[in-house]
Amino acid sequence: MTLSVQTYIRQAAQAASSGQMSPVLRRWLSVTHSGTAQPKLVSQPFDGDKAKELAQTLAESHMVKRVAATSLKEAVSGFLNQFTTAIHQMRGAAGRLANGGINRLLSGGNGQTALAAAQNVASAVRKLADSYNASLTLLEDNQTRGDGVGTLLGRLLDSPADESGLAMLGIARGESGALVVDEAKLAGALLAKDDTWREQAAGLLGDDGLAGGILQSAYAALDTPANQLVGNDMAGIYSPQGLAGGRAAGMWGSRFFPADAAAKGLLMDLLA
Repeated sequence: MTLSVQTYIRQAAQAASSGQMSPVLRRWLSVTHSGTAQPKLVSQPFDGDKAKELAQTLAESHMVKRVAATSLKEAVSGFLNQFTTAIHQMRGAAGRLANGGINRLLSGGNGQTALAAAQNVASAVRKLADSYNASLTLLEDNQTRGDGVGTLLGRLLDSPADESGLAMLGIARGESGALVVDEAKLAGALLAKDDTWREQAAGLLGDDGLAGGILQSAYAALDTPANQLVGNDMAGIYSPQGLAGGRAAGMWGSRFFPADAAAKGLLMDLLA
């Protein structure tokens, strides 16, 4: 059963004023060998009204922080799902061109014409660029979540092969770092040159070039622990500031909540 803040405050205050002890309150008390509970420190008389007023404020603050933490947890979960999906798609697109894939596409098959083979390569490169750009945008938009995101972003920006060579194939990098592919120019470049050029193009696009670099970045991303990706978010979710407890008493001074064990126990009960 979930109690309202007001009901919880009233019951906890009544328990404290009647001398009853909850398990949390017991942690703030020292117990003698005879079983008699004694406060660790004795201070001013406990002011129940002020205690309830302060506890109300702290409890409401705690609930606000709890809602914020829940929202942040959902955002973290959403980002990690997006991250996993984007990187897997990028890995798949790069894998089609890497590991000899570019040569298989260029060689054609099943009676495929040279034009059709070149167009297939151009289409595969465009899909790779699309998945690369999606991952790039996702990382750029979430850099503050953890140090690992920035590290992966830097690696991804360094992934493509020689830009001057790629430009000859119709592949350029925009100001934001995104890849732009001119499929018609790429297909034409693959058709217009001799076998030596085709080998050079395969090198620029395949294992030692564009696809290979992006593929290695994808593997590095998938190997990155989640706590490196969202470390800053997790620090915010589990910040000790959200768990007021006895610390709140010190923050508010000693006029109403000095070192009184019962007062600390009440706060711990309310904010548990």
